[in-house]
Order: sequence, then structure tokens, then C-alpha cells
Amino acid sequence: ITSMSEELLFRVILFAILEQIVGSLGGILLSAAAFGLAHAANPGATPFALFSLSIELGVMLALAYMLTRNVWIAVGIHAGWNFMQGFVFGALNSGQRHPQTFFQTSFTGPDVLTGGAFGLEGSVATLGLCVVVCVVLVALIAQRRRWLGVRLRFGSGAAISRP
Repeated sequence: ITSMSEELLFRVILFAILEQIVGSLGGILLSAAAFGLAHAANPGATPFALFSLSIELGVMLALAYMLTRNVWIAVGIHAGWNFMQGFVFGALNSGQRHPQTFFQTSFTGPDVLTGGAFGLEGSVATLGLCVVVCVVLVALIAQRRRWLGVRLRFGSGAAISRP
């Protein structure tokens, strides 16, 4: 339910509206920043963890939605991410620990590699993997010509577009 409600809010509503106003890049960046900030009150949240989460799920899921224009792909990735991380592996998921899991996983090492008290979403390893996925998604979006250039549209008037 959390994954679905977050995807409806941050991708279907916020990203879609922002994309029509400021173009794809602006829509992605602003909705991803809002997604990251929405997790600021989670246990273990640090500025780096929130930045990482903004890229990992904020940007990546906006790109997945943009590629398919189907919210279910973003919901599926998000729900699968949370389920595997929290319920299967028992790892911290955005600072939350689920009480019933298949495995109990703990990570030792520097916070930059383990994500510390926020979990793997706050680690450079997860950030790096998601950046690679984002690059692939951007290439697919460009190939399918689904990228909207910078636009400024206010009200029902004509848009000012720049390619």
C-alpha cells in the first residue's frame, strides 16, 4: 500500500504535473527531491541517505514511469525493492526494520558502504547500481523520443518551449 500510494503521489500526480510545466528533466529532479525529503523523518536519515534515496528511487522510478507511462511498473519496482530488502533479507529499509522476516541481515563496515542506520539505500554501492540503471533508462527514453524539453506552461495559455 505504501509503494502504491507513494507512486501515485510522486509519479502519477507530482511528476506528471511538473513535466508539463518544466519539462522532463525538471519534473524528474523536482519530484525526486520531494520523494527524498518525504523520508527525512525516517530513522537514520542523513543528508547523504536522502540524496541517495532521491536518486535511487526518486529518479529511477520517475524514469521507469516516463519510459512506460504505466504506474504499475514503478509500483512493482518499488514494492519489490521494499519487500526484498525488508521482508526477505530483514535489512533496514529507509531506516525501518520489519519485525517478521525470512532472514536477519546485518551489515558491518563504514556507513558510506552499508548505509548505516538508514539501510542500504544510504550506501554508495546502491547509489552506484541505481545510477547505472538510470543511464540505461535515459538511453531507452531518448531512443523512444519520450523526453520533453524545457517548457514553461502556466495556466491554460500557450507554452514556451525550448528543445
